[in-house]
Amino acid sequence: MTSSVGSMGQTVLIKAGKRCAVLDWVHSAYVNIEVQGAVPKQTAGRFLELSNDQSYRSMQVFGKWYAWVPRDGIYSLFTVGPNQPELLARVYKEPDVIKLEITAQAVQLGLLEAVVTSTILLHSGRNFG
Repeated sequence: MTSSVGSMGQTVLIKAGKRCAVLDWVHSAYVNIEVQGAVPKQTAGRFLELSNDQSYRSMQVFGKWYAWVPRDGIYSLFTVGPNQPELLARVYKEPDVIKLEITAQAVQLGLLEAVVTSTILLHSGRNFG
C-alpha cells in the first residue's frame, strides 16, 4: 500500500494500483474519509467517534465495531462485543517514525485500509472531535 498527497488537499491510499481510501483535508473544520467498500464517506469524527467518557474511539468497518484505546502513548485496536476483546493492531510513535503493528487476523478481516486510515488520523495532529 502506498499513499500520495493530491493537489486538492487529499491523501489517497493506493493498493494494487487502485485507490482504496481517501482522506480529504480541504475543510478546516473537519476531515472527510472514505475506505472503499468498508467505510462510507463520512467525517473523521464520525469514523473515529470519541466515547462519552473520552477514554477510547469507536470505529465501524464492514458493519462491525472496534475500539481504539490509547494508553501510555500507544493506540491499541480491539474487537468489541460479548466475547473477550482481542488485540488487532497497535500504533505508536518513535523518534522520526510512526509504527503500525497489525495482526494477521485484522488483515483477514479486511481491516488493513481502515487501520492505516485511522493511523494517519490519530497522528495527524488535527482535532476531529
